[in-house]
Amino acid sequence: MKLEFIYDNERGRLGLNAAGVRLEGFASATCGVDGHSLTVTTADLPLATWGTEAVENVHGRGERLRAIYEPGSAGLGLTLLAETYDDHPFLLLRVILSNHGPRPVAIERLTPFWSGPGNLHLGPGPLVFVKNGWQSWSYAGLRRANQCDVRPHSLLRPFAAPMLYNAATPISRKPGHFWGELMGVLADVEAGRALVAGFVSTAEQFGLVEASCTPGRTAVALHAQCDGVELAPGAELASEWAYLQFLPLPACDPLADYAEAAARQMQARVPSLPPPGWSSWYYFYQKVTEADVLSNLAAIQALDDTLPLGLVQLDQGYEPAWGDWLDRKSEFPHDLGWLAEQICAAGRVPGLWLSPLLVWEGCRLAREHPHWILRDQRGRPVSGGFVWKFIGRGLDPTHPEVQDYLRELIGTAVHRWGYRYLKLDFLYAGALPGVRHDATKTRAQALRGALATIRETAGDDVFLLGCGCPLGPAIGLLDGMRIGPDTGPHWNPRLFGLELSAFRSDPSIPALRNSLRNTLNRSWMHRRWWINDPENLMVRDQGTALTHDEVQAQATVIGLSGGQLVISDDLPRLTPEQREVAAVLTPLSHPWRGEVMSGAQPLDMLEREMPELYVLRVRKPWEEWLVVGLFNWSDEPADRLLDLARLGLDPARSYHVHDFWRRRYHRVEDGRLVLRHVPPHGGHCLAVRYVREEPHLVATTFHITQGGEVVEWNHKDGWLRFTLELGCVAEGEVLLWLPVEPQEAICDGVEVCPAVRGPGLWALPLRVEKTARVEVRQRALRSDR
Repeated sequence: MKLEFIYDNERGRLGLNAAGVRLEGFASATCGVDGHSLTVTTADLPLATWGTEAVENVHGRGERLRAIYEPGSAGLGLTLLAETYDDHPFLLLRVILSNHGPRPVAIERLTPFWSGPGNLHLGPGPLVFVKNGWQSWSYAGLRRANQCDVRPHSLLRPFAAPMLYNAATPISRKPGHFWGELMGVLADVEAGRALVAGFVSTAEQFGLVEASCTPGRTAVALHAQCDGVELAPGAELASEWAYLQFLPLPACDPLADYAEAAARQMQARVPSLPPPGWSSWYYFYQKVTEADVLSNLAAIQALDDTLPLGLVQLDQGYEPAWGDWLDRKSEFPHDLGWLAEQICAAGRVPGLWLSPLLVWEGCRLAREHPHWILRDQRGRPVSGGFVWKFIGRGLDPTHPEVQDYLRELIGTAVHRWGYRYLKLDFLYAGALPGVRHDATKTRAQALRGALATIRETAGDDVFLLGCGCPLGPAIGLLDGMRIGPDTGPHWNPRLFGLELSAFRSDPSIPALRNSLRNTLNRSWMHRRWWINDPENLMVRDQGTALTHDEVQAQATVIGLSGGQLVISDDLPRLTPEQREVAAVLTPLSHPWRGEVMSGAQPLDMLEREMPELYVLRVRKPWEEWLVVGLFNWSDEPADRLLDLARLGLDPARSYHVHDFWRRRYHRVEDGRLVLRHVPPHGGHCLAVRYVREEPHLVATTFHITQGGEVVEWNHKDGWLRFTLELGCVAEGEVLLWLPVEPQEAICDGVEVCPAVRGPGLWALPLRVEKTARVEVRQRALRSDR
């Protein structure tokens, strides 16, 4: 959608038009002056000068508007920057506040764009807002105009709000009024139009999108939170770069342009996918022992051929007290360096969990260094929320001694003990509000400074995973990011083992439902900002309330997401069938050789709070196909429709549809497939391919991509030859469509017997020893005899 940008220099206003949609607004700054809050805007201040100039930066070539406004009565002036680009469909905005007065002022927020009520026109229909939460565990999902914003239950607010909610962001109680952290999408789905708004620079301030979906009063504002930092006389402060884009709907990946712009601006780190792994947390929790880790390490070695796990990660529970991470409890008789050596000797990557910025007040570190703890104006420790039977306390990352402590902690874990993978949890504690040692730092700067210290100390080759982390300041420093709340061995939230009706709808309490919702709605971040962590997989049937269908649904989401795979069960107790659920998700051992495998996207993110249509597009040199997760997240069985036109496919063509978990084949001739009685919290994983005349692949049962493991395909002179690279030992089938009956089939020199499954459909039962070379010779067509 071509974007037209208009600057009205007489009124100090900005305008955006695109294909019948329009937006108008201005820039502003809000400060504390003489004990009062004062807002200055480009619509009120006199214009001193304006002009345009060519610009070239990480986004390419474009044009920049610079408008400078004279200071008003308080001595506060504004400069507005606006950039458009030749090859991108968005507008970037920044506002700069300058203090020409005699006294410092406290900056509350800088607002690069504020439309005001009624100045956003997307269409006549009801608007929806896709909201992004502050940190890993915070809600991400769709809100409708008749709904209120997400907020904690009144009983939970004192305990959960410091963790899950940005302290400087208001919690609206008015229907249709929403706040999105970092970004948001306003959409009129019926009219086929959307506005993507957000921030592409994220290092200095927390960015906030304010949206009103009220008919006739629709509005959007982009605020950069400055946390009251002082601006001295003669100084100036710039906001983060804000982003605006009009988007036609439907869109397969509506946040692609925004995510890639932020990645360029912040120089995102997108490393190779870490090896699939095992974590101690969701089985052993805080009761983990050294013996538990060694037992599972032995199981990993024994299962290496069928379930290759390359990462062994010790989670929380090894320490004598929360915060004393350099110590260990008696159940770990050897130091953690010894344990890392055992993991390395077994040919695995050792991983370690740490909470470097959140401590218990009673731990040795807090007792010995009470001045490291962040405090409020009255000198009281700031609450970091309720953490495992205590109120957590955040360390002040701007304190030089805390910075030295972070260097000691990370240096010990990485360079002395030998851990090459660190899971850094409860990182929001670095951005809690309080009186900092360095009062010139915003909360975003304080957190990013801590992450920069950790990265510098660990080195570039150590994989750093963030968890409980505000998202923006982590871009460019962390390799991976947990994108949702903790999962759990239960579908709905529980507190202290109880599923209480009062908290059943809470969106961030640990539960599989909450974890899956965020994983779906934040899929667009994967391989753009970092490697997504879709949370640990549990496949056991002991000590869990998860149903078989819920386990398969989580496995489908994790597998199609393309993100990190970590299993968290006691491996010696698993059955072969349970281990196979994880094995079919393991990243394939071969490089993708230029093929695109970034992960699935939810096609109905702008229609449902919890998307039900999750689509992975797989491309090979010889074919393309879709793998579709189609879900029923309701509490009752329900039918689901697979509409091939909705997937962007031609409904006039014929298609193979193969159901991965159920091993069922469907041939679809009319563009629609109805799946009856999909179980509650369950779903289907479907491979969708065109029916073609020549021999071609229909599906495989070895891997959830149902063909991603095929690395070579050749059909010539009556022979069909292909190679599978699986990276493990497995038995399964390859389903082929063959126009004539196969005369013989050979796998690695051994004859196999094809089984007919329908007209033209043949199944080859195979055993793959990590790789397999398959040859199929067809009978000659009758006309050729």
